[in-house]
Amino acid sequence: MVMLVDTNTLSRVFDENNAEHAEFRPVKEWFTSHGCFVFGGTKYKQELAKANYLRLFNLYKDRRKIISISDIEVNRLEKAIALKVDHNCDDQHLLAILVASNCSLVCSKDARAFHYFSKIRNYCTGAPSVKIYSRSKNKTLLPNPSETAKRKSKLNNVL
Repeated sequence: MVMLVDTNTLSRVFDENNAEHAEFRPVKEWFTSHGCFVFGGTKYKQELAKANYLRLFNLYKDRRKIISISDIEVNRLEKAIALKVDHNCDDQHLLAILVASNCSLVCSKDARAFHYFSKIRNYCTGAPSVKIYSRSKNKTLLPNPSETAKRKSKLNNVL
């Protein structure tokens, strides 16, 4: 299985000096051992660059730990989703990545976005049912190695 990490949690996952790192350490351990992240789209990449994580993502992409989803597809879906969600949603790009990659697991601390993640099927036909990792109590959501390999293989075949 793959995971989308909201840029608002990247420092919590990767920075051991972050006050909330303990809550997100399981995500980092899962990722470094057998996990895989997805990313894509213009807005997400801009947010990665602003948070100084674009270089790290490109390094992990070269190691096949991160799968890049087509920017064109993510941007197209983002525009379509923007027409369907209310004006309070500012995470259409995350919804688009989830749909484009068929990813069903997101790591985020943005409580405002949780509603939209849970209602993603209202915005896109065929969208996955999404689970949210927001603290260490959610570590049971992190898949085991065999599930991760199966999902990653399936995603690579689609791309």
